[in-house]
Amino acid sequence: MANEEHAILLAKGVDAWNRWRQENPQTTPDLGGTYLNGINLSQADLRGAYLRGTNFSKANLHGADLKGADLGKVNLKEADLSEADLSEADLSEADLRNANLSDAHLSHADLTKANLYRACFRRADLREAILSSANLSRAELEEAHLNSANLQGATLTSAVVSEAYLGGADLRLANLSGANLSGTDLTKANLDKTFLSRANCSRTHLSQANCTRSRLSGTNFSEALLNGTNFSEADLSEANLSEADLRLANLSQANLSSADLRNANLSRTRVSAANFAEAQLTGVCLENWKVNSDTNFQGVICHYVYLKDGQHDRRPKQGNFSSGEFNQLFNPGPETIKLVFRHGVVWEAFVCSYRKVATVHKAAHLDTLSIEKKEDGTVVVKVGIASGASPSQIQADLMQCYDSARRALETQMTMDDKNGAIDGLFSALYQARKRLSEVSKPLAETSSRSSRS
Repeated sequence: MANEEHAILLAKGVDAWNRWRQENPQTTPDLGGTYLNGINLSQADLRGAYLRGTNFSKANLHGADLKGADLGKVNLKEADLSEADLSEADLSEADLRNANLSDAHLSHADLTKANLYRACFRRADLREAILSSANLSRAELEEAHLNSANLQGATLTSAVVSEAYLGGADLRLANLSGANLSGTDLTKANLDKTFLSRANCSRTHLSQANCTRSRLSGTNFSEALLNGTNFSEADLSEANLSEADLRLANLSQANLSSADLRNANLSRTRVSAANFAEAQLTGVCLENWKVNSDTNFQGVICHYVYLKDGQHDRRPKQGNFSSGEFNQLFNPGPETIKLVFRHGVVWEAFVCSYRKVATVHKAAHLDTLSIEKKEDGTVVVKVGIASGASPSQIQADLMQCYDSARRALETQMTMDDKNGAIDGLFSALYQARKRLSEVSKPLAETSSRSSRS
């Protein structure tokens, strides 16, 4: 039967159509490319039907069975698909603008590149649906089930996604700027490079979600559950994180400048190299948080903090921090390793080893802090390294390289060289120290630091 005949049969009414379907269960209905604008197909049996390119604009498909149907590039603009079964259906590149899909079943459906502008998906089942690159701008998704759905690259600007379920969903590169996600469950969701600027994420559950490199400036996370969330390299500037639960979260290298973190829980949070410039930190809990010398606290506004979970162990115990006191207490200097030379130093060998190790461990940012000579002739060199680097490994590498360089220098020297070296000892020492200053800070500066320590 041709698709024209199927269309004629369908026009006779849903009851007649459904009887025919029962009598011909093996026949695949072909209605592709037909014009069915405004037709009433409520409760119609269209399972597995070929409907590609069909015009269903303003049609009544309430409660229709479209499971596994081919609806690619179909026109469903302003259609009523409430409570319809569209599970496993192909709706790729379909036009569903302003369509009503409330309480519809769309699990495992393919909506790739579909136009869902202002479509209503209230309480709809979209579990494991494919919505990559779909346009969901201003769509209504309240209480919708989108667990493990693929929304990669989708547009959800100004969409209403409040109280929805997006656990384990893939939202990489999606645009949710200005969206309302209040009370939404995004547990373990992937939001890598996602745009959430100025979105409402209050009371959102983002536990263990991946928000690396996300754009979250101006986003409202008040009272959000963010424990274990990965915010590394994310832009959280001017975000509202007041009273947020950030326990065990990763904020390494995140931008939190001018963010509001008042009364947030930062217990065991990693904030290495995070930017807290001019952020508000009054009342935060800092129990066992992981901070390093690259963490920026410039201009932080903080009157008091808690060192134990549950707002216990207040600092200061009474009153507020004085100007600069927060920085003095919580901004650590670089980690330090000590190199001990019990029989003096061959400075040429030391300079050579220092340069080599500084090149190998670039991320450690080696910095000579002081050089001290003890009364017994022992020389102690203190070297600062960035937090996160391995002190024991760098110390071992420096001493190993030094020993190798010293032995190489001694082997190259002849007896005449050794005799002549005595006369030029002080000159060589001066030149070596001059070269060392090129690698680190001037010796005059490091000596003054040593005297203060």
